[in-house]
Amino acid sequence: PPTDTPGPPPSATLVPPTDTPGPPPSDTPVPPTDTPGPPPSDTPVPPTDTPGAPTAPAPTDTPVGPPTATVDPAQVCVCPIVPVMVPASVIDDARRNPHKYEGWNELVDPGKPESPLNRRRTCLGILNVNRPYHPVWNPVVWRASCHGNGCVFP
Repeated sequence: PPTDTPGPPPSATLVPPTDTPGPPPSDTPVPPTDTPGPPPSDTPVPPTDTPGAPTAPAPTDTPVGPPTATVDPAQVCVCPIVPVMVPASVIDDARRNPHKYEGWNELVDPGKPESPLNRRRTCLGILNVNRPYHPVWNPVVWRASCHGNGCVFP
């Protein structure tokens, strides 16, 4: 008759655990395995500074970044919604100092060459036209177009 007590099935044989020791520890040191390092590089390794050795002049700092095409700020466009939403003083400052505002003269896709489909951002717009202007939370930005609304050249 079946019992309600848990246990091994009747065909299982229980074997008590035994403490069988493993191999004895070895007193012989194991040499480290050689792991391959990084592959050699074609990049020259700069020399280390040696006290008393002559030093070469430091290279001049050259600005790094995308080339900037010359754009006359008087010819930039202002999207039609901007004068309605943004103070005139901000628009004037953006036209006089376009580099202070996000996106000025950058390509739409900086990873691709300039083309009619990858134009420079020279149209003054607002970050989100569905929100009121705010200098921090919804500032003016430079765009490549006014999203089909045409540009105004004040």
